Amino acid sequence: MSIVYNSQNKVFTLNTKNSSYQMQIGRYGHLFHLYYGKSLLDGETAEHAITVACAAYTPYAHDSQEERVQPNIAPQEFSCYGVGDYKSDCIHAVFADGSQSIDLRYESHRIFDGKPTLNGLPATYFGTTEAESLEIILKDTVTDLRVALLYTIADGYDAVMRSAKIINDTDSSIYLESALTGCLDIQDNGYELIRFMGRATMERMIERDPLKEGRLTVESTQGVSSHSANPFVVLCEPHTNEYSGDCYGISLVYSGNFAITADVSPMDHTRIAVGINPKGFRFMVEAGDSFQTPEMVMVYSDEGFNKMSQCYHAMYREHLCRGYYKDHRRPILINSWEALIFDFDSDKIVDLAKSSAECGIELLVLDDGWFGVRNDDSSSLGDWYANEEKLNGTLAQLVDRVNAEGLKFGLWFEPEMISENSDLYRAHPDWCLRCPDRSPALGRGQLVLDMSRQEVVDYLDETISKVLSSANIEYVKWDMNRPLTDVYSKALPAERQGEVFHRYMLGVYDLLERLTAKFPKVLFEGCASGGGRFDAGMLYYTPQIWCSDDSEPSNRTFIQYATSFSYPMSMISAHVSPSPNHQTGRVTPLKTRGVVAMTGSFGYELNIALLSEEEKEEIREQVDYYKKNQDIFQFGKYYRLTNPYESNVVSWQYVSQSGDKSIMAVEWQRFPIAPHPFCVKLKGLEKNAKYKVTVDTTKPFVVETKLDDERRGNFVKNRIVGKEFSGNVLMNVGLRFYYMKEDYTAFFIEIEKI
Repeated sequence: MSIVYNSQNKVFTLNTKNSSYQMQIGRYGHLFHLYYGKSLLDGETAEHAITVACAAYTPYAHDSQEERVQPNIAPQEFSCYGVGDYKSDCIHAVFADGSQSIDLRYESHRIFDGKPTLNGLPATYFGTTEAESLEIILKDTVTDLRVALLYTIADGYDAVMRSAKIINDTDSSIYLESALTGCLDIQDNGYELIRFMGRATMERMIERDPLKEGRLTVESTQGVSSHSANPFVVLCEPHTNEYSGDCYGISLVYSGNFAITADVSPMDHTRIAVGINPKGFRFMVEAGDSFQTPEMVMVYSDEGFNKMSQCYHAMYREHLCRGYYKDHRRPILINSWEALIFDFDSDKIVDLAKSSAECGIELLVLDDGWFGVRNDDSSSLGDWYANEEKLNGTLAQLVDRVNAEGLKFGLWFEPEMISENSDLYRAHPDWCLRCPDRSPALGRGQLVLDMSRQEVVDYLDETISKVLSSANIEYVKWDMNRPLTDVYSKALPAERQGEVFHRYMLGVYDLLERLTAKFPKVLFEGCASGGGRFDAGMLYYTPQIWCSDDSEPSNRTFIQYATSFSYPMSMISAHVSPSPNHQTGRVTPLKTRGVVAMTGSFGYELNIALLSEEEKEEIREQVDYYKKNQDIFQFGKYYRLTNPYESNVVSWQYVSQSGDKSIMAVEWQRFPIAPHPFCVKLKGLEKNAKYKVTVDTTKPFVVETKLDDERRGNFVKNRIVGKEFSGNVLMNVGLRFYYMKEDYTAFFIEIEKI
């Protein structure tokens, strides 16, 4: 890890273990992007490979008479509006005189140890000995507008972290029309872009498209990162796969409106620009004030997607996730929602706790309906006090009864919402987002609180803190069940209404920061109608997030597969839910539901009291198995062995941090016509080490029932189970299996070093 500045050629080089990132101060002070890729040797530069001017009918900088620097051709490190760069701009501002052009040139820089925090925003964090940072100050050629570009690299991670602070040193206010975090300019074409798109209950579906001339945008305008798109993309070569080829991961640590644009110019140059979505954004920065952009985290891999994912997983687990549960085992929970919906009292909750405790479950979460006068979704959001009539007593008494059964206790909140039928709305109707003289759009019968207002954040801090202090509450599910509409704040003047979207997110982050600081041992789990706000920004406050409301294992396999490209598996909250599934109606074995849910932070969403004794016993076995292997599932290295988009067989693998044990999961979607054996090759093992292959302790295993021919089962058993193999054989030859004659079947294989 090193950041080096060569004063002779004015080149900055950021070196991680396996990659280099390089910039250069041009003759006229422009900051050019030179290179991002496989490590360069000391003293090597890519300055010969860039072009700053080559096109007719293209403007050039007024003072670059000799080189005639053309901003639309030269690779920009931070692109500006109005000076001849017609690709996506990082900064667009309106000055007091109405002019909008910005021409940023190098002014100064400093290199220092550690990584500064970003005011009011989540970001990765490192100690002074773990990271090194570079700050480059750019200044407009005419005004006193400055931009401080921050770059950080850290020991052990092939990542470059970037952000920008826009500083108004002029004597008048300016309006930012766009304030992106940064761009990546590559003077080449022929790349593909992987996006993670979708909808509610089917989030983060992979779309992989070749980039062509023009602009492709991945964005959200919903006020949250959204079900429809995710603030993470992968730029890759056409041949790149899991274990070979070049790729660049680009992750934005932000939970609100975002935009990631991919421009390919007529000159076949490629630009990826990342940051807050300019749509609906207009932010006034007063004289002497500044605006901080969110952080983007870029990871380069020359060995395919897996190496990129491993970097994100390790770094986000260790240097983005915070708090007690960053390093501690997460409790196995049961959520009351699909078991009881709104129909419960204290006795029903305690009965659920008893049946759950008998199965080894560790935490009961009381979902919606415990507060105000909340018996359906039409009232009481914002009234965060317990309904003691419904609970047959105080919340503390209920918690004590659940604790007496041996379970921890958690609560559901939806802090950012308000019901028109609520005490809060009747007292403060101006506290919701609502345009003057217009009837607001409703979602789930509710409105959105104006989180940009300090008094709203203060109220929520006070009322939620009171609840959490009133009893032994050890978990909070933080839900958010509708996107933003009618985005207008009565607390801001007309000229500042373009700030509401971003100020809303700053208010959410402020509230989360306060509560997680006051209750450091409470496990906060994020949720937004499932995976509607599943992003790196929320991971900073909530170490796990409900991945999707679709917990049916066949669909969840696709969702969790794609989510794993950038997010650690410990972040993915995954539960066993009823069958037939409430969302899809599909019937799947309890075994399969357990295998898929154990991929993430494990739990249940069903009424155990309604299950058969055989099913309860199977849940006990699942819980015991997860507890036995929880360190591997939560902290182990994760490998995608097969691609569900390309194969009926879906397989993934964990390897313990020590490397002594691995768990491999296999799931097939449907029993095929005339099936043939299939082979899966493992990853992450030691080539010369010996390993013993065993079955998991839960049932049924692949070789037991419903095989066409018992001899085939014995063939598998005799050739795999209990046998010893070298890591080299397991990774290059693999393990061969037969299909069971049943759809949606899954099982575990254990591989232990001898």
